[in-house]
Amino acid sequence: MPTFGFSAYLKLLASNDKPQRSIIRTRLVPSGDGYDFHRSLRLRIEQLISGGHTPDEVMRSIATIVKPPERESVRAGLERLLIWRNQNPGEIFHVAPAIYQSPNDRFKVNFTPNFGIRIAGRNTAVHIWNTKTANLSPRIVYSALSLFTEQYRATEISLDDIAVLSLRDSELYPLDLAAETSFLGRAMAARIETQFDRVTQELERTPEGEVIRSPSPSRPF
Repeated sequence: MPTFGFSAYLKLLASNDKPQRSIIRTRLVPSGDGYDFHRSLRLRIEQLISGGHTPDEVMRSIATIVKPPERESVRAGLERLLIWRNQNPGEIFHVAPAIYQSPNDRFKVNFTPNFGIRIAGRNTAVHIWNTKTANLSPRIVYSALSLFTEQYRATEISLDDIAVLSLRDSELYPLDLAAETSFLGRAMAARIETQFDRVTQELERTPEGEVIRSPSPSRPF
């Protein structure tokens, strides 16, 4: 069963019909392992948040990233994160990931908070978004976050909220765990399951109706 990382799922929701089907097709019939463009940023965020490295050390390490677009993306993202962190100096804590499985077992979504932070008096799990090729909207973010409300209401940590922090515009999108928003997530998930069914049907048969391949699982990222 294909598993989407949370940013990948946000990108899927933000895409139009044809690009959605293309994304799903690559998950059902992967052409290779795929390159995780955002891994370098995640590692450096962890270094910053854990306090194991100074901001200067982390910024200098960007020079070791070989691909110029990736290097520039990490640099810009970290600079915005440092500015945001200076404006929001709340206590940092760890929040465990959570996995959502769609009702008809077509896909999973892995929500992995980059950190938890006490902000405005609320303990909030934050996932960082730094994708340039898709535009977020509150509706997209809230529908994706709402898939995990029940799981995070039951955590051992007293968690008040889950949120997405967009490093593209330094915008924080908090869901509010106390609100009833699960209908948003269910509606979007149902639409994506329909897309999975359409793509699966396309892959299973040639124009003559002959089966050509069976979908195979892909790795999350």
